[in-house]
Amino acid sequence: MGAIKFEKGLLQDFSKSSKKEFIETNNIGMYASTSICGVNTRKYHGLLVARQPQLDHHSYVLVNGLQEAITVNDSRQELGVHQYDSVVHPKGYRFLKSFELNEIPTWIYKIDNITIKKELLCAKDVNQTLIRYSLIEGEPIDFEIRPFSSFRRIHKLRTAEEKIVVVNESTNGIGYKLDDNYDEVFIQTSVDNTFSNKGDWFYNAEYLEELDRGYDFKEDLFSPGTLTLNLEKGTSVIVSLSTKDAEVENLNNLFENELASKNKLSNLDSYLERSAQQFFSKSNKGIEVCAGYHWFGRWGRDTFLSLPGLTIARNQPEVCKQVLKTMLKDLKGGLLTNIGVGAAACYNSADASLWFFWALQEYVDATGSAKETWSDLKKEINHILTNYKEGTLYNIHMDESGLLY
Repeated sequence: MGAIKFEKGLLQDFSKSSKKEFIETNNIGMYASTSICGVNTRKYHGLLVARQPQLDHHSYVLVNGLQEAITVNDSRQELGVHQYDSVVHPKGYRFLKSFELNEIPTWIYKIDNITIKKELLCAKDVNQTLIRYSLIEGEPIDFEIRPFSSFRRIHKLRTAEEKIVVVNESTNGIGYKLDDNYDEVFIQTSVDNTFSNKGDWFYNAEYLEELDRGYDFKEDLFSPGTLTLNLEKGTSVIVSLSTKDAEVENLNNLFENELASKNKLSNLDSYLERSAQQFFSKSNKGIEVCAGYHWFGRWGRDTFLSLPGLTIARNQPEVCKQVLKTMLKDLKGGLLTNIGVGAAACYNSADASLWFFWALQEYVDATGSAKETWSDLKKEINHILTNYKEGTLYNIHMDESGLLY
């Protein structure tokens, strides 16, 4: 077993390549995900999907996608893929030669004598997706990038609004947002570019997986304009999508450093290791476990059920303890949260606190730290036991038989 790889026979068959998806995450809960042919088939897809803690604990789609195009010898070809009103346009998947996932997702496009390599990764500790484009073969080309955004919670959809969206200049790029309460999104490149400020709405983008699931599946996307730059053979350009104004002169080094930190997918263990790590993220509460992509956030029961396998089995018991202590910060009336965080926490799970004890016992058995753990957590342990015994929310209590009701 080695890298995941698909060739053009599958990639250029839209019915197949639009059904296969990738996801890249970072350590603070941000992700980039779409189909391998480039079309978004879920409302959860996007290249910059990040938390907005100033709003709530949910994730938000800030940049839905980029639509790339090249011009060579006065001939313009679009590499992007969109679905509008049952019509696929443009059909950039027709130029895909290969897709490979080893360290990071990598695409090869072939347009006549032009060969372009595209690589994507998510940077650590910041809401930032980096995409590197390299001209492998062919004469110099004009390379055009058009971003699309919706700025909405992952479970919602956006409808066009009749208002002016202010687009600000930044170093080698632009910054914009659709509502005041959101982080500003910066689209920047590692080289000089020309920005065409022609902001507009694109109506009725369709997400066919949502249609199949019986949900609303159409939304309107805003594009602030296009950035055009020159791409020459043997050179690369980094495009940064971020909620922070990037240091564009360091983008190449940042990409290389992040790439060097990625492990190659060479066997089943490496696949499982990569998948397991993607569920962890840092927040202002501590270290959390995502209950599942793309829909879920932090769930109490799911956290405790999965925690020993995600940590102890990977020889990371200290991470296990950190997650347990993070969850205890929302302890209330003996109950641990089902979903949500802080003021938005929901305590509608009778057994989350019981699964906490199971995970805690797994940690203690693995580390031989019963005495230390009791000393560290006895206040919280006693709080849970007392409330379950004497009674708490939902009439949870210990009855005369000694069993829990």
